[in-house]
Amino acid sequence: ARGELAPRTPNWNVVGNRGHHQTVRELSPMSANEAKESDEIYRRRLGTLRSVDRLVESVFSALDATGRADATYFFYTSDHGFHLGQNGMAYDKRQLFETDVRVPLFVSGPGVPAGATLHQPVSHVDLAP
Repeated sequence: ARGELAPRTPNWNVVGNRGHHQTVRELSPMSANEAKESDEIYRRRLGTLRSVDRLVESVFSALDATGRADATYFFYTSDHGFHLGQNGMAYDKRQLFETDVRVPLFVSGPGVPAGATLHQPVSHVDLAP
């Protein structure tokens, strides 16, 4: 993750959107130091994912060794999104913007086409039996 930067989305460090609520609308652009801090948090978050990757690999390997991997569904998701410089906000997760409320949902398993992408909204309750 060394040298990685927080994603520079079209709304990265863009402020003054008249359609946003007052708190966000009146923000100043991030300073160079705030942008560096946002990038550092992004790099740390990427580093944290390494442990998740190792855990998933060990679970998959154990299932594969017993011949059960092909009959197992794997779900990867998150409990919240996160912004890293979007709308001039250095980092957080408490705003009602797409970066904060949208979460990934990846599924693999029997009958799930590899590489398929669906765009309809889902919710964690959709995973309940």
